[in-house]
Amino acid sequence: MSYSQPSSFDFRRLLFGTPTISAGGGDFGEAFMQGTPATSGLIGRGGDFTMFGQGADGRGFGNWAAENKDLLSGAFKAFQTGAGLYGGMQQLDLAKKQFNSMREFGNININNQMKSYNTRIADRSRARGFTEGQSPEDMASYTSRNSLSR
Repeated sequence: MSYSQPSSFDFRRLLFGTPTISAGGGDFGEAFMQGTPATSGLIGRGGDFTMFGQGADGRGFGNWAAENKDLLSGAFKAFQTGAGLYGGMQQLDLAKKQFNSMREFGNININNQMKSYNTRIADRSRARGFTEGQSPEDMASYTSRNSLSR
């Protein structure tokens, strides 16, 4: 193995290990793509595109993933489905809370409107009764007939 000292910091050396290509052997990337054992360390050997090196059986993660792509695809879809269900349940809970809050707001508003209306009816009944000379029973009767209740 021969490797000359780089004049600047060599990131490929840091990430991929020390190349085993001689000075006239071509580019590091070409050797890697052709499947030659050009690296040691993180990437694996022989064109095996993996960030985890080789496993105990001598195969890299890239080979395992290629052979089990249907399993990985199904697992990813299951994860997406679970995440979607969880997100949907959270949205449903939020929608229920918002609905209850708006219902409470609406109930308070309608109760206040009814109280205001009933107060106006009672005031109008007293004013008319006094002007027209009605008895207090007639005024109370008018108020009870025209008041709102829930």
